[in-house]
Amino acid sequence: MPSPLASPASTAEPTDDRATDESAPKLALATAVDNLAQSLAALGENRTQQLEDLTGKIDALAAAVTEQTATAAAEKEALEKQKEEREKAVSEAQEEKRDADDLVRRAEEGVEASTVVVAQATAAADQFEQALGARQQQLASLEQSGRRPCVAAGPTTDGKHVWFADQGGNVHVLGIDGRSTAAWNATGELDLAAACVTTDGRIDIAGETPQAALQSWAIRGQWALRQTIGGPSAADSLLQGRVLALDFSPDGRLLAIGGGIAAQEGQVVLWNLEQKQIERALDKPHDDVVLGLQFSRDGTRLATSSADRLMKVFDVEDGRMLKVFEGHAHHVLDVAWRASGLQLATGRSDKTVKVWDFSTGEQIRTLPAGKEEVIGVEFLGVGSLLAVAAGDGVVRIYNADDGKQARAITSGGGYLFTSAADSAGDKILVGGARQFWQVYSGGDGAKLHGPVGE
Repeated sequence: MPSPLASPASTAEPTDDRATDESAPKLALATAVDNLAQSLAALGENRTQQLEDLTGKIDALAAAVTEQTATAAAEKEALEKQKEEREKAVSEAQEEKRDADDLVRRAEEGVEASTVVVAQATAAADQFEQALGARQQQLASLEQSGRRPCVAAGPTTDGKHVWFADQGGNVHVLGIDGRSTAAWNATGELDLAAACVTTDGRIDIAGETPQAALQSWAIRGQWALRQTIGGPSAADSLLQGRVLALDFSPDGRLLAIGGGIAAQEGQVVLWNLEQKQIERALDKPHDDVVLGLQFSRDGTRLATSSADRLMKVFDVEDGRMLKVFEGHAHHVLDVAWRASGLQLATGRSDKTVKVWDFSTGEQIRTLPAGKEEVIGVEFLGVGSLLAVAAGDGVVRIYNADDGKQARAITSGGGYLFTSAADSAGDKILVGGARQFWQVYSGGDGAKLHGPVGE
């Protein structure tokens, strides 16, 4: 019996079979793993593509949503705007309806009251005719007596005389004691519009004519016409329309002449008294007639007031406009400088006076001026007192610094046409419709002289 260990070959064959049997599952497993890996790789690529496709769809959807949101917001805004417009239209329609209802109501009330109004108008017309007849009788009486309204007045430069001129061109010079020292007719048949006294003792008279002739008369000694500015015809005249304002420069070298053509243009001319010629004509100073003007105390500036509702300041040396003062609702009838040159005052036809700051051009305050239009404003001396003369016959003295009224002077002479004050502010002269003049103290308002002509 052979030995189990005698032949190695008999034992090697079973060993190869076992190795084959052991490697077969590993191979299958590896194959399966490879297949699985390939499947997973293919699945991953498929998933990546699907993810990319999904991301693209999401982005497209987001863009579409954004666009739709913007469109919806715009449509909402448009709808809200339409809603506001419709609500506004409804509100306006309701307001118009209320206005229409109010107009209808007023019309009905007007119709109901028409009979009463007609009756009142008839009665008023009758009263007016009666008053007109009485006024015509008064005018006829004044015409027969030769008395005419005083339109200009002032003191002489030496302070020893006062002068006044009536509308008929009659000029009277009186001593400060009230005694007449001279009288003459300056303009013949021409109506007098403005006058002022020169520094060398002459009176310059402006006639209210289309040719606006200006005459200069000596106050003392033999009465003689010194100059006539303008001419008898429009072609000869250097001035346009009417001369309505005059003022001499402090050095007496220049005469400022203001006037113009109503509702067309204003005119300001600086006349050289020594050379007897125009030194400068301001270029389009105002859009309507110039009603007032005054040199500053140092003579470097000229303030003008006009019917165009403006007050302006010009440089005397070159004629440049330095400043425009706006804020008036009516004609600006007169203008005055304060001695310091820092403030101005203007009088208006709406019964008020305005005080202005020259440097800023702003209004400082508005002062009441009575029941009639302001005919003259003048700062007294070098202080803050401002004399305001009005058509109601009252001269009111205000403190321009605080706007308080210091005193009131009642002339008792009816409607005032002109006023003036001496350089020191000691005397105030007024002239009125009854051919009168009165001199008052600038300090306490006491009457010093007058009246004349009542």
